[in-house]
Amino acid sequence: MTTSITTTTHKQQQKRGGRGFMSLLKPNQITRLHFCIQCLLLFSCHSEAIKLRQSSLESNHIRNANRSHDNAHDLKNDIAIASYRDEYQDNDNDFEGQFLQRGKASEFKLKRFQSPTSIQKALSLCRNQNTAFKYYKGKDGRKGFVSNTKLGGDWVLAESQQVAVQCKTHDVLRAYMSSELQEQWNTKEVLNCNIKRKSKTNANGKMGEIEEYYQQDLVLHSKRIIRSHTGIMKYSQTITIDKIGQDNYSVLIGIDPEQHQSKCKPFDSLSVYVGLQQNGDDVNIYAAGLIEVNRKVVPNLIVFDASGIAGSIAGKATLWLAAYFERRQK
Repeated sequence: MTTSITTTTHKQQQKRGGRGFMSLLKPNQITRLHFCIQCLLLFSCHSEAIKLRQSSLESNHIRNANRSHDNAHDLKNDIAIASYRDEYQDNDNDFEGQFLQRGKASEFKLKRFQSPTSIQKALSLCRNQNTAFKYYKGKDGRKGFVSNTKLGGDWVLAESQQVAVQCKTHDVLRAYMSSELQEQWNTKEVLNCNIKRKSKTNANGKMGEIEEYYQQDLVLHSKRIIRSHTGIMKYSQTITIDKIGQDNYSVLIGIDPEQHQSKCKPFDSLSVYVGLQQNGDDVNIYAAGLIEVNRKVVPNLIVFDASGIAGSIAGKATLWLAAYFERRQK
């Protein structure tokens, strides 16, 4: 009898021991414990989600940084890219609907990331339709379509269209940014061309964002104006290159206000847009220049010569690119 009682007591203890410490807790304590466990599980899940989110953000940041770096230093052509966009910003509210107006050229501003179509549309109201985009071919082989329009006052609009055959847009950029080629194809105007890569803080971008650009220093031949000469002309301009998508570029060129300019330069103000678009195996090139002529250097008699004198960047002076790439195929 005693043995039976002892055995039963041992089994009861085993049964209690099997329940663990939970059997020692009161019902309200068990409820609190369940609540704490749920909180710990939720916190753990939330922490894991935060870690995954941080990891994702870091990966995206690295990808974007790599893409920015790749675009800032294009390995194909070693051209410094100021900024990158997936597509043109033709729907920019600050630019969309703006048109160049005759007599108000100083109020019109060419903007970055615009397509050639958008720029041409903005200039369409003032363009001289009688002389718009007439075919031109020079003795040196340069060819394309050019358009020159008086805008009233001392302002001139110079435009050009050309096709560089059997090449890529980065090939055209590399050629355009070559000091040697600029001098070689513009010997009548340019004595010396020097291009430097520089960087600056983007005032319109993120805090501390650095953009690369080019400073182009030009020395132009003295020009005979009626019975006198201008003397050698010197000036500097900035060249900002933006990449659009995989193959297109938009370029803005203007006077560099931080550099010394000679008084006898062919213009008082200059703003130029150049658009490069890949079209199959060829590249379409469109250039538009707004020039405020310096009447002390360029009298009314030769007003349109300004597009050629002004640094080989608009009008007929840019058409050497078509000839250069055509010769390269021979």
